[in-house]
Amino acid sequence: MKINLLCAASVLLLLCRVSSAAPFELTIVPQRHLENGEIIRIDNPVHLILQNTSDTDQKIFETWNSWGYQAISLIFDLPDGSQETARVKQQRFTRNFPSTFQIAPGSFYVFSLTLDERWEGLTDLKKFLHQKIKLTAVYEIGESEESKEHKVWVGKESSETLTAQIFDPK
Repeated sequence: MKINLLCAASVLLLLCRVSSAAPFELTIVPQRHLENGEIIRIDNPVHLILQNTSDTDQKIFETWNSWGYQAISLIFDLPDGSQETARVKQQRFTRNFPSTFQIAPGSFYVFSLTLDERWEGLTDLKKFLHQKIKLTAVYEIGESEESKEHKVWVGKESSETLTAQIFDPK
């Protein structure tokens, strides 16, 4: 009897872990690959791919509205040993409603991020030219009335860490 209960509990725990897995995979797309590694050019956008790895459609908030606007953060592990988390600065929305984008199974959504003055928590990356940094992207949506109403995925997904060199062509 004890063994059966233990087996049942183990199966239940396994099912909970499988069902709570994020339906997405987040990937940072290197801007360029050279012999000595990946490159992040300061003057080019960073692209992230959010791929639906589940068997069902998944909705996300679009980034132009307040629900999706700050969904992405970038974590920089810098050569001086410091770590910085950057995200777009909060803004006032004059028109705002919770529009969504539906990602079919196996499909993806591409975020194009220009690392400029609209970002807070971002150091002057030019200080680290030709040095290697580590970059991790995080996509996170918190639960809200709107996420429930529009059946938007809620949770947090992190990319694998990309090690890259900072480059400024100027």
